[in-house]
Amino acid sequence: KWDLLDKLGTTKWAKNIHHRLERKVLQKATVVLTVSKSLALSLKELGASNVKCITNGYDEDDRVLEPIKKSEKFVLSHIGLLNEMRNPDALWEALVELCETNDEFAKDLEIRLGGIVSESIRAQIINTECLKSATTFIDYIPHNEVYKEYAKASVLLLILNNTNNSKWILPSKLYEYIYSGQPILMLGEIKSDAAEIVASFEHNCVVDFNEKEGLKAGILAFYQQYKNNQTIRSVNNVSKYSRKNLTVELAEIMNDIIKIIE
Repeated sequence: KWDLLDKLGTTKWAKNIHHRLERKVLQKATVVLTVSKSLALSLKELGASNVKCITNGYDEDDRVLEPIKKSEKFVLSHIGLLNEMRNPDALWEALVELCETNDEFAKDLEIRLGGIVSESIRAQIINTECLKSATTFIDYIPHNEVYKEYAKASVLLLILNNTNNSKWILPSKLYEYIYSGQPILMLGEIKSDAAEIVASFEHNCVVDFNEKEGLKAGILAFYQQYKNNQTIRSVNNVSKYSRKNLTVELAEIMNDIIKIIE
């Protein structure tokens, strides 16, 4: 299930060896531990008999608890890597069309991109006037500052890779986004593990990666909340993704293994 295997130029002979060894390890393992529900199901199909799923999570001590002054703009923020595999062309097109048809939206819009943004995406934004004037690039954000950046956002953008394996990919920042309580607009496979988690919290929106009209509708709904000065936060039931609680689950699995091998 290594998603990069097909990109390594590996020969068919080497791939067969890889898959044979993979199945052997899975079949002999006392416990196979993985991070997403879909991946757990696929590992069972490969022969693993005892698969446990513990997702990634957030650190409770990371969030800034003191109030952070929100921007006066309608801020769409993406924090993290933004490269060609997750370049949201439909999002840029949706924003351009909204700016062209709604002067007030264009005036209010701010896009904040924190982290590594590929040169091709930077060029795409810089060469589009309404996006260029609205966008701030923040090349590096120390982890102890990242929640301050989350707090400035009207909406946090979660953009999955537009690839065949996106169904089971769960970016680590997903859990930080959830813990921040800010509304999330997710772009990606709508029948994915990430979409299921995002949609399980109120006030979030999941849209297919290429669904421009759905993106426009979702953005406008969030924009209306901003114009109505509505503070929307999703903070209920987040504790199951706390790393402290997840570590308790891991400890229980380890204790079960010890009982088996004793």
